[in-house]
Amino acid sequence: RRLVIEPLANARKTVHWLNYESSHDLQAFDPKIHEKPSYEFHEFAVPLSSFSDFHQAIARIVARYHVPAVRLTVTHYGPCTRSLLSLADGESAFHCRLVTRTAGGRSSRNIAHDPDVWARELAQAAIDCGGRFDPAVRMVATREQFEQAFPSHLRLVRIKREVDPLDRFGN
Repeated sequence: RRLVIEPLANARKTVHWLNYESSHDLQAFDPKIHEKPSYEFHEFAVPLSSFSDFHQAIARIVARYHVPAVRLTVTHYGPCTRSLLSLADGESAFHCRLVTRTAGGRSSRNIAHDPDVWARELAQAAIDCGGRFDPAVRMVATREQFEQAFPSHLRLVRIKREVDPLDRFGN
């Protein structure tokens, strides 16, 4: 690993901002030496005033489901008023990135529950605390959870229909 993997992993430049830990991508946790990725990100944003409640909810869910959590990184987000699917649109928020080991990882026999179940509970905990989850990272939330977290999604759909009436562009 020291002679082959680490030099390859460090050969490309990594973005370094104020919070060094936030600049890591999944490759920093698990170089591509496995057939399936062994780690996943789960990202949430909660208002500053609700962080304590959200942190307690994460701790309860991780303990209840024996979530194979590796790391929780917390950074600060300023409000974003330009995006219709912003994680923090009205006020500053804490951005929480939970890194977990997947079923394809080395400790798959320790995962006691379906990861989609506890991932949806984490998303609901963020919503209950006035926050949001990042749907671009791992979309397992229900349609109702998405609509709760992003009430401006209807405006985005309306704009999309105006700009792309033939529905040529999609994600």
